[in-house]
Parts: sequence; C-alpha cells; structure tokens
Amino acid sequence: MSNMRKGRPQGGAMGAADPKALGRAVKKLFEYYPVMAPLTMFCILFSSVVSSIPSLFVQNVLAVIEKWYLSGDWASAKAEIIPYITLLAVLYVLSLISMTAYTQLMAYMTQGYLDKLRREMFDDMQDLPISYFDTHQHGDIMSHYTNDIDTLRMLISQSLPTLIQSGAIVLVVLAIMLYFSVWMTLILLAGVVLMFFVAKRFGGGSARYFVKQQRSVADTEGFVQEMMNGQKVIKVFCHEEQSIENFDRINDKLCDDSFKAHTYAGILGPIIGNIGNILYVVLALVGGVLLLTGQVLTGDHSCGHAACSILVYDPAVFDGRVIVDADTEIMDRKAAQNEYFHRDFHSSMNMGIEYIGEHYGLAGVKEFLTKYTEHVYKPVIAAMKANGLSALRAKIEDTYRKEKATDVLTFEQDANSLHVAVRECPAVRHLHDTGRIVSKWYRYTTEYVMAALAEQGGFRFTMEAYDEATGAASYRFEAE
Repeated sequence: MSNMRKGRPQGGAMGAADPKALGRAVKKLFEYYPVMAPLTMFCILFSSVVSSIPSLFVQNVLAVIEKWYLSGDWASAKAEIIPYITLLAVLYVLSLISMTAYTQLMAYMTQGYLDKLRREMFDDMQDLPISYFDTHQHGDIMSHYTNDIDTLRMLISQSLPTLIQSGAIVLVVLAIMLYFSVWMTLILLAGVVLMFFVAKRFGGGSARYFVKQQRSVADTEGFVQEMMNGQKVIKVFCHEEQSIENFDRINDKLCDDSFKAHTYAGILGPIIGNIGNILYVVLALVGGVLLLTGQVLTGDHSCGHAACSILVYDPAVFDGRVIVDADTEIMDRKAAQNEYFHRDFHSSMNMGIEYIGEHYGLAGVKEFLTKYTEHVYKPVIAAMKANGLSALRAKIEDTYRKEKATDVLTFEQDANSLHVAVRECPAVRHLHDTGRIVSKWYRYTTEYVMAALAEQGGFRFTMEAYDEATGAASYRFEAE
C-alpha cells in the first residue's frame, strides 16, 4: 500500500521480484489468522513427516520376514509384524485427519485472506492523490484487484502449503539418509547441488519472463479498457488503424513474454527429472559395486534393502568394509563359503511361475523359462556345444549333489543320447516340507528348461513322464 501512496506503479501489479514480498504476504496471513494459520502449518508438517517414514516400517517388516523365513515360523513373525502395521495404520489415519483439516482450513483462510486484502487495498487507495489516477490507466489499477490478487490466491492455497510440505519431507528424508549412510547421502547431495544450479539457470529465466508477462497483462488490460471507454473519440478522430497497431504491439509483447516464460518452465521439469534418473542409476551402481565386493550386512536389515540404502563404502580405507554403527556385524566372507541356498530359490520360483501362469498362460510360462534358461545357463550351453551330453549330465549331477539328493537320479547314456530318471524332485519335496502349495505350472520349470537347454545345445528333447505329486520325471536327450 505504501508503494501506491508514493505513486509508484506496480508494473502491471507486479514490479521486480522482491524476496521480502513473500515474507510480507505470509506475515499478513498470520496477522489475519493468528490461531488458525499456525494450526494449519502444524497439520501440514505432521502429514509431511508421516508420509516420509513408511520406508522405515517396510524395512523393519522385511527384517522380520528375513528372520523367520527359513524356519517358516510365521506365527512368530506375525506377532512381530502386527505392531509395526498397527502403528503405521494409526499414523496414516492421523495423517489423513491432519490433511483433511489443513485443506479445509487453507480453503477458508485463502478466501478470507483475499477478501481482507482487497478491502485493505481499496481503503488504502482512497487516500491516494488524484494525480495517481491521472497517470495510471484504469486497467492497470484494476489489475491489482484481479491478476495480483489471483496470484496471491495461488500462493496461499497451493504454493505455500507445497513449500512447507516439501521442505519438511526433504529434511526428514535427509535425516533418514544420514542415519543410514553418510557417504551415499553425500553422493545424493552432489546431484541435488547440480539440480539447484540448473534450476537457478532455467528457473531464473522463467521467473524473469513471468514478471514481464504480468506487466504485459496489465498493459493489455489497461489499453483495452481505455480503448473501449473512448471508442466514440476513436471513431470521431479516425484513430482505428492506429489503435489496432498499438494493440497488436502490446499483444505481441504479451505473447512473446508468455511464450518465453512457459518455455523456460517447460524445459526445467524434464531436465531435473533426467538428472534425478541419472542420480538414481549412479546410486544403484555404487550399491551394486559394494555388493560385488563380497560384503554382506547382517543384523536388522535385509541384504537387498542394504544394497540400496544401508551399505556404506569408506574410500579412506578401501577394504570394502561396511560402516553403519557400533552394533553392526561385519562379515568378510566369499559367496563360495556359504551354504547352498538353492532350495530357498524353489519357493520364489514357485510363486513367480504361479503368477506368470495365471496372468499370461502357458505361452507366457514357456517364453519366460526359455529366456531364463538362455541367459542363466549360458556356460552350460557353451559346454554342451563343446563336450556334448556329458556336459549336461555333469551339470545335472552337480545340481542334485548340492541338493543332497544324488540318490534319486538314474542315468542311461550312450554316444548319441542321455536318459534321465528322477525318482523324486527335491524342489517339490522342499515345497511340501515347508507347507507350500506346489503350483500347477511348476512342472514346466523342468520340461521347458530342459527343452531350452537341448535346443540351444543342438539336441532333441523328449519329456516321457512327470508326476505332479512328487515331481518324479523321466526325460531323454538325443543327437539331432
């Protein structure tokens, strides 16, 4: 209002970008609503913090599942998981209540804020000298009540809550990341710094032209209103062509400013998004490198989750050790030293093949298992091409030896064929022993895998028999 009294135009209701203007606008909101505004801010902060912590609950639940997975004691696992789920549900309900409260309060305050501001601005304008109205177009003055007030509507109802919410989420997530991994957080912050400079470069251009756009809007509205009010004078003095030329000039400037403002704004989003994607890949690669060093984090977190957010690499030491806290157990251990875990893979394969079969049918199962065999068993296929069926027999024997089930195998081999008889499938037995239902599609993990091996190795494959109950099977490989 003081700017109006001094006779300074606001430049189409908007002068140069002034950081203090945001502070004044927020200050007035708290002046108008000294109780409601702080309550709304608290609701926004609470909902933001709650929305940032589900990953911690997921991590704890995964740790519980990992703890009881091998024993299959799901009753004990349930007793530990239920409290986490209950607490998370309570927090979500409270967050939903706070979100509902702050959206309703913000809607009420926004309309009241704009109403009070219009009244205050109108009362202040009554004290302006006549010279102010003589030196400013009516449309320019009216734009204070239309464009500027509408801009404040967006600030109070959307931009301010989003700013508070995003700021709270960033701080909470940053604290969580620092808790898990200082070095991984530093990598992420380096990407954030890059995003900041890019946003400053393109966002600054966007802000500059949005200011110019607001000025051009005010000039256009003022010109149109003046021309409409003085239309008779224009007709009398035959100034139609000159008015049209002036309008085209003002309208073209508005078009140019608007185009540049939205061009910068449109460019910023994809650039920031792609920097974020690159940063995600970099973090994933760093986590993968840590896993390839052979280090495994044991304790409260699963290895898969650790690959993303918990493994920490200390470049000052360069021994591949994991650094988290004093209670973390470190294992310098190679994969070859571990007990054979293939039996636990059977349950995952059983669930996966059930999903594929139910959603994509037999054709989908065959496509998946064929591609799976071609990629996973590349060394076996190469050995078959070099050494024939003896290489395939060695692979089958090695698998059953690791399963500690060599007694269920019988081979009949000659120069051109290999016959395999399996009295009982150890995978099916493991699924039964752990209380799981064997998928009706599980038989194809034998049939289609062996068929793909035969095809890639240059042999014919025949599935002679398969027992759904025990997984007992009989199949033959023959030279082409």
